[in-house]
Amino acid sequence: MKHKPNFLNIKAAMKERKISQVALAKILKVHPVCVNEVVNGKRKNPRIRAAIAMAVNKQVNEIWP
Repeated sequence: MKHKPNFLNIKAAMKERKISQVALAKILKVHPVCVNEVVNGKRKNPRIRAAIAMAVNKQVNEIWP
């Protein structure tokens, strides 16, 4: 069975670390929609995934196995 990331946990972890998707998008110089789509599992972008993982102090493979 394929493991799906819990998108609500990603959002909660970002909120807890006080980093918004918009702020992360500005840092990465991408549109906020791109970050949102990665968070919600609609897009697979390694650079954005890595930034999200770093922002929530996790490894990429912990969030997206």
